[in-house]
Amino acid sequence: MPVYGGDEVGELAESLEAMRVRLKDSLEYIGLHTVELEDTVKERTSELREQKKQLSLLLDEGIRAQEDERKRIARELHDETSQTLAALGMSLELSSEALRSGVLTPDMILELRKKVSILMDGINRLIHDLRPPVLDDLGLESAIRWLLQRHLGQKGVTYDLRSSGMEEIEMDGKVELSFFRIIQEAVINIDKHSKARNVMMELSVSGGLVNLDITDDGVGFNLDEVMKAREKGAELGFGLMGIKERVSNLGGEAHIFTEPDKGTKIKISIPAYGGP
Repeated sequence: MPVYGGDEVGELAESLEAMRVRLKDSLEYIGLHTVELEDTVKERTSELREQKKQLSLLLDEGIRAQEDERKRIARELHDETSQTLAALGMSLELSSEALRSGVLTPDMILELRKKVSILMDGINRLIHDLRPPVLDDLGLESAIRWLLQRHLGQKGVTYDLRSSGMEEIEMDGKVELSFFRIIQEAVINIDKHSKARNVMMELSVSGGLVNLDITDDGVGFNLDEVMKAREKGAELGFGLMGIKERVSNLGGEAHIFTEPDKGTKIKISIPAYGGP
């Protein structure tokens, strides 16, 4: 058994004490960083849950929008096109019988032509809704004017479209169509919910960005309450979320400013040539 002198014992004791202090400091350091790591993990987990929740809401919005569009088309086909086709079929039968009997009159032929015209109008309206030919033929600004007139002007709402710098850029085709859909969603929202009498829309270009400001003097709403209600499953704010999602997919930003009885303003900026 080794025998230590006084100096050696003292040195050993000092070494052990130094090791104890270092171990204590290490444990405290590990404990502190363990708490920090746990807090970080909790924070990231919460963020991931929120992102998953938002993605789920956006997926629901996309599915809902598709289903609404399918229902709308099916309803129009049933209410207008199919009924007009049925009436046209009956008129053709009557006209064929009249022709065989030698009693076919110009008025009967005129009636057939009117039914065919109504049918074509309905089909053309559906085609315009799916992709307005004016967007391809005359460009974005003309398509927006057509949209404003159809959903607002024809219902007595005063609107004003101001554009600056749009002639200086040529938007990517997919970006242009998506941008048009964003504007369409916003205009339909105004038509359905705002009770606005006046709408101002401004288009401008700056630094490769296309900027859109839409202002209405409608009833407005409490945005926080709508978003909270939507998170609880209420069918509110779907149009706004659809706008935000489309803008985000284009690499842009969308901001909504509104208060009850004070109208609504939507500010959107997107890259003219698409996002990342």
